[in-house]
Amino acid sequence: MIGYEKILDELQRRSALHPENAETLALYGDLLAAQARVSVLPREYAAIAQIAPTRIERGLPVLPPEAFRADCAALAQLCDETCVITARHRADLRDALDALRAWLAQEHNSILAFAAEYLRDEGLGKAREIGLDTPLLGFVLNHALHPFLRTYAQVVGPFVDLSIWFRAQCPVCGGAPDFAALAKDTGARTLLCARCDFEWSFWRGACPFCECDDPDQQKYFASDDEVYRLYTCEKCGRYIKTIDLRQVADERILPVERILTIPLDLAARQVCAAASQPAS
Repeated sequence: MIGYEKILDELQRRSALHPENAETLALYGDLLAAQARVSVLPREYAAIAQIAPTRIERGLPVLPPEAFRADCAALAQLCDETCVITARHRADLRDALDALRAWLAQEHNSILAFAAEYLRDEGLGKAREIGLDTPLLGFVLNHALHPFLRTYAQVVGPFVDLSIWFRAQCPVCGGAPDFAALAKDTGARTLLCARCDFEWSFWRGACPFCECDDPDQQKYFASDDEVYRLYTCEKCGRYIKTIDLRQVADERILPVERILTIPLDLAARQVCAAASQPAS
């Protein structure tokens, strides 16, 4: 797995070519730098590798949410730092982030329970009940959990038989993808997990979320230079940003590409919203 140092170096290099997105790229650069400072020892997760082959054969991600482990103090600290960094770049979110910081500080003893709830995609009900911004909390947790889940992926990856895993969820942590690539040699599709950065193969003709393979429901739109594609599914209304590596000569790092293409997310949401509107 590509390390944080290389990701940060590449992001800094490529950011210079996109001054129009300087503030957004600076935010994500600072978040990655905070993640890189967290010390996570791979040997702490070695035991999980023992169950990898059996769970993969059963069609289950290796890491059950309830089995997730992390240094509670380090995870809580990174949650707080993620809020601080985001507020520094997004003043419009400062009040909501301050509310999250206060709540997370009060509930710091439950941080692993919140992590497991997030990994189970259960909606963070306790936070929602008291009126917190749960999508923003999900953003914070995703970034705070990243260095820990990346370490799980680093440890577990060699034990995952990717030849038998063609599913719409990450074989390591069960997360959904948020970016994809078409291979330079064959055009085969690789998905990138939004939570742990693990990469796995998936069919080109199927939605990487609901697995619908009806060609009438699957659309894609290419950028003018044909480097990037936006695949949409009219059945579930979701999308996946994709880089076509056949159209570039240099090496590309997928965690960097997901950040550089953030402006595409707005266009993607508009396309998906338009597709979901009933015909007049």
